[in-house]
This record gives sequence, structure tokens and C-alpha cells, in this order.
Amino acid sequence: MHFSAYTISQITQIINSKLSSCISQDSIIDPFAVELAARKIAACGDLRKALDTIKLSLVLAERDATPVSMKHILKALEGTTSNGNS
Repeated sequence: MHFSAYTISQITQIINSKLSSCISQDSIIDPFAVELAARKIAACGDLRKALDTIKLSLVLAERDATPVSMKHILKALEGTTSNGNS
């Protein structure tokens, strides 16, 4: 079964929807960080990788005691790529 790749806009909307249902995202995650994740993931269009990236970036930001930034997204992308999630 073939699924079409998600677009940047679709990935961004889905991430924001998921985040808004569980946290007050304005104080937790930089909107530009969500867009960065969506842009990086849109090449493959795999929503699972996008959600894994956001999840890992939240963990990294929590360790730093800061909101999720583009730095956390980039580190999370390295982690999701290196552990075989592609």
C-alpha cells in the first residue's frame, strides 16, 4: 500500500494540533522550531519521523530546562536518523 508524502504545511498543522491537545505550546516550543522540523521531514514526508523528532526535542529541551528551540530540533533529527528511524 502506498501513502502520499505529507507536505510541509500538513506536517506543521498536525504537529501543532497534537501539541495543542496536550501542552501549552506557546511557552514550550518555538513555532520556528516546528516549521524547521516540518521542512526537514517533508523531504521524506514521513509523519512518524516528524512526531518522533518533536518527541525527542521535547525530552532534550526538558533536560536543558528551556523551551524547544531549533537547536533541539536539529539534535533530535540527528538522533532519529542515527538510530535507524527513517
